[in-house]
Order: sequence, then C-alpha cells, then structure tokens
Amino acid sequence: MVKDRFSAQSEQYLKYRPKYPSSIIRKIVKSCLIRNTAWDCATGNGQIASELSEHFHEVYATDISEKQLSSAVQRENVHYKITPAEKTNFKTDMFDLITVGQALHWFDHLRFNLEVNRVLKQGGSLAILGYRLIRFELAEINECIDWFYSEVVGDFWDEERKHVDREYRDISFPFGMNKEEFRIEISHSRQSLINLVRTWSGAKIYHQKTGGDPIPIFEKRLSEVFPDEKELNGYFPGFMFIGKKP
Repeated sequence: MVKDRFSAQSEQYLKYRPKYPSSIIRKIVKSCLIRNTAWDCATGNGQIASELSEHFHEVYATDISEKQLSSAVQRENVHYKITPAEKTNFKTDMFDLITVGQALHWFDHLRFNLEVNRVLKQGGSLAILGYRLIRFELAEINECIDWFYSEVVGDFWDEERKHVDREYRDISFPFGMNKEEFRIEISHSRQSLINLVRTWSGAKIYHQKTGGDPIPIFEKRLSEVFPDEKELNGYFPGFMFIGKKP
C-alpha cells in the first residue's frame, strides 16, 4: 500500500517546501527534442507540472492525495488526476517526458519502472529529482536541524526516508541515468524554518504515535542559535537523475 503522508498538511506543504530552480527545469526540458506531452508523477502541489506547462502542449499531473491536488497550481494545459504511480490508464508510448520530484522513495520501484517503460516514448526523457536537509552557513543551526532529525524524530521516519538520505543510490532505474547535483537557494526566518520542519512526515508520525508535539522541542533549541526577526540564507542540496529511454 502506498503511503500518503502529506494530505493533512497540503497547504503548509505548498507554502514552506522548496521550489526547484528554473535552471534545472530548463535543463530537463532541453533534454526533450519533442515537447508534446509530459507526465509529472506524484505532483503534490503541481510545482513541476506548472513549470512544464510553459514548454509542453499537454501536461498530466498525478498524485494519490486528493487534498494535495486541490491545492495545486492551476494551468489550462495541466490535467490533474488521482492516480498511483505504478498503475495508470495512460496510453502506451504516450509521453515525451516523465518527471518525479522528491517522491520516488514512496514508490514500488519495480512496478513503477515497468509503467515508465510502457508509457514513455522511445527517446523520451525521465527525470528524477530530490533534495536533502536544508543547510545554513552557521554550523550551529545545521547541528540543531540534524539533532532534531536524528535524535528527536529519528525513530519516527518511514523506512523509505533512507532512500533520500542516500540520494537514491540504492534504487534501480528503468534505464541508464546520469546524476547531477544542484542547490535550491532559499532564505528563512526562524519561524519559517520551524514551519518547514513542521511539514516533515517524521514530526507528524511522532505526534500520531506519542500524542506529543515535537516542534516546541525544536523551537526551543533553535532559538538559542537562530537570531529572532532575521532571515538567513540557506540551501537544499539537490540531486537529479536524468536519462532517455533507448
């Protein structure tokens, strides 16, 4: 059964999760010689789908979360649909591009690979994107984030989270893929960083299983190292695997 960890906080997810740089989207688009149809799989709030809509005639964006899709960015040529990644009713050889942003770790990878091979055209592109924990110049802030991630909510992460920490190195892809690294530059106030951490599925599961809210624990320690009423520049270490179906 595919897990849905983000429906309950779809609006917060849209507001506080990072957006992929336009330069990365352009690189993905440039890999496609034909730009008729694209599929953004596990689209969430439609961030990637809306970017692709400026370059493709039709974009199909799917997710298992109705609440996520209800908060998604609307474009005339983006068609949203509640559909699992591993089994769709899309036509065979339908897409020139398939994208997945920060979601591959939730999939049944063998079944998803079969579906990619079925619906992606020969010579079509597949782009898998992800990012790790946010980083700041101040080591004390990073230490606080790492402490909360590992020590406070560490036992409450789903097993699938380990794939992100390993940058998908332990996941098999349907064909040869090249890896690229990039940064998602962002600035945060102390409060907006707290709100970002609140969207973590590990924090949500902590609350569900213990009845307690772990966020005040993080907030207290963060207040000791993150200046109040000040925005600091940070970044998410991003990674992408991109390749073409032979």
